[in-house]
Amino acid sequence: MTLTRTILFCIIALFTADFVRAEEPFTAEVYLMGSDRKVLLYRKHNEAAREGPAEILGHVYTTPRGERAVVEEVTMGKDGLARYVLTYPHIGCGCKLEREGDKIVFSFTDSDNEKRGSAPYRPTLVVGPLLADFIHSRWSFSYPS
Repeated sequence: MTLTRTILFCIIALFTADFVRAEEPFTAEVYLMGSDRKVLLYRKHNEAAREGPAEILGHVYTTPRGERAVVEEVTMGKDGLARYVLTYPHIGCGCKLEREGDKIVFSFTDSDNEKRGSAPYRPTLVVGPLLADFIHSRWSFSYPS
């Protein structure tokens, strides 16, 4: 994955929301499209833990052999987002967002290259494990009778 794609993947989840919260726990299997569920690509599960006042939420994608392929982790503190980390362990790239007061400091790594920067913090920032609930809260589902 190129640095540009990693940056895009991390930044694409910067939305505004009235609130943020984690999605419900679940597990899933991701199959190759068109394989009629015969070619398993990844297994996915989400995790949640508490460390003192912080809530740590994660998405973990594993290969069919059980190796971690993608790991997302968001730490929520009493004042909202504290940290977000996305890693691709098998190819050595990822990104990290950390809140420092009124700004977000970010870094993007692709193999041996690293880029850093910062942006103003918005208390309604939505990333990774918070995204599904954000979408559900904005999408009015109407089912035919």
